[in-house]
Amino acid sequence: MPDFQIFIQSLSVSSMWAILKKLKNAFSFVTVQRFFVLQLETIQEAGPKIPITVLRYDIVQKCPRETLRKIKGETKDWVRRWLRGDICYVACADKEPVAHVWICHGEWRLKDKDEGRPLPQRCAFLYDARTREQWRGNRVYQTLISRSASDLLTRGYESLYLLVSDLDFAAQHAPEKIGFQRTEHCIVFYRFLKLFKFRSDRVTLLAGLASSE
Repeated sequence: MPDFQIFIQSLSVSSMWAILKKLKNAFSFVTVQRFFVLQLETIQEAGPKIPITVLRYDIVQKCPRETLRKIKGETKDWVRRWLRGDICYVACADKEPVAHVWICHGEWRLKDKDEGRPLPQRCAFLYDARTREQWRGNRVYQTLISRSASDLLTRGYESLYLLVSDLDFAAQHAPEKIGFQRTEHCIVFYRFLKLFKFRSDRVTLLAGLASSE
């Protein structure tokens, strides 16, 4: 019993809060992935705190595997993405890759192996945005999205969509700064223990997010 009291006294407020959250999530958990949409004509330019160069890669000019590894680590999805025609934009600082975003068109999917859902014509979907930890806080992420969106506009696209967790306030703030608008369309995940998992897609992109399922 004394050992248990010593353990409780040694816990900080933050660590106790983390334990309570884990206990709560073990029994029931609901997460929401919210769609944000940007009309590309309304794009607001963003500037980084450090000089960066943005490079564009596609199925013709594939991004070197070593570059992607530095940003995200090993993954087996890259070949599948290139074959689908997805585009990768990479931000470099001092010739060092520091962030990337992926853009797909025609179909969107939550995970690479998911069945694709149709996108409206002249619309694109942004996914798998990643910034290396040591480069965060320099507005690299929003600058990369801003320049990617500007490039899509010159290529005839009209809208750009992305999904953001309702719990990730920082990830919501950056897109809003360059013109993205929050929508009521979302994907809801329910979980209870390890016995029950359910996903509800409350969205259709067939009519440009004009109606929900």
